[in-house]
Amino acid sequence: MPAILKIFIMVAKDIRLKIVNLVFIWTALVAGSIILSFISHKSGPVPLFIFPILTSSFLCLFYMEWLISSEKEGGTFLWLRTLPLSDRSIVSSKIITLALLLAIHPLAVLPSALVNPVNLLVLLVTGIIAISLFCSCIWGMLVFLVLKGANKYVVPLFVILLLSLFALVLMQKFSWMPDFLMTLPAQVPSVILIAPISALFGWWLTCKYFESRDSSQLVD
Repeated sequence: MPAILKIFIMVAKDIRLKIVNLVFIWTALVAGSIILSFISHKSGPVPLFIFPILTSSFLCLFYMEWLISSEKEGGTFLWLRTLPLSDRSIVSSKIITLALLLAIHPLAVLPSALVNPVNLLVLLVTGIIAISLFCSCIWGMLVFLVLKGANKYVVPLFVILLLSLFALVLMQKFSWMPDFLMTLPAQVPSVILIAPISALFGWWLTCKYFESRDSSQLVD
């Protein structure tokens, strides 16, 4: 069986295990975006932009806990290593699963564009945030693999809080839509340039760490 097919079988397995939680999360994201679209004419556009940024940031902790910590705590990394899979395939399947989960976040904003056209801009912003978070979460996975116990949550949570604070300041600064529209396109090329480099380097380091560990060291 080709390695790429084995990876996607692992991805399907991970998603199937949490499908009920994921349906609830995606439904909440769509409903939250639509509700904020209806009230944005009273509260202004800032909450409309903050909602997908904050929810995506904090959901990343749930994704990393599910994809890495639960495997360590349950000892299933030991079982995964008994399968005809390379360590790189195991790590790659986790990263691809994370990419698919984060790709849903911009799509969750799409239905609300039928309510308020400004959501097309929110869709773009959420997409950029999702790409940035994907790169950050690859490094977060490495942190979750290296650290044990409650310590593994400290660094990712600190990074997410900083990102959230930065988002709040940014949205407040660009609360006037024309200014935001003028500054947003300038951010896209840098994200597109930096994201693949960061993601590949993070994947390589995570694979190297995973390969260097004995199975007993991958149990929390």
